[in-house]
Amino acid sequence: MVLATVLGGLEVLEREPERITALHTNIRYVSERLRGIGVAVTTESAIIPLKIPSTIDIRDVGRRFHEASLFMNAIEYPAVSLNAQRFRINIMATHTRDDLDRLVDTIAEVGQQVGLLAPHRSFDREPVACR
Repeated sequence: MVLATVLGGLEVLEREPERITALHTNIRYVSERLRGIGVAVTTESAIIPLKIPSTIDIRDVGRRFHEASLFMNAIEYPAVSLNAQRFRINIMATHTRDDLDRLVDTIAEVGQQVGLLAPHRSFDREPVACR
């Protein structure tokens, strides 16, 4: 059953290569928007880590994301050391531009509230050129 699922997924990717293109476009878009608000993006994969310094309460940040109706998968102590805590941002090909803008806007808002991001940054939605 697992093998059939994997093979079915590979068949979808072969028949619909635009899904891979859409995924890479979304990853680039979110990465550029996050960099624009001061988040150090160090990956080009569909999973982008949002590092949380040990001086910031990751559970408080998670609660704020939850209250903003944003699911963020927390990787926290003791699963990782205090200085390696982070949220995993998972990008999909099916995310819309509105979904991605809401994600970044919410990270910007919560990031300012908890001192993760500098409050003086501009968070306007200038178009990001995507290859």
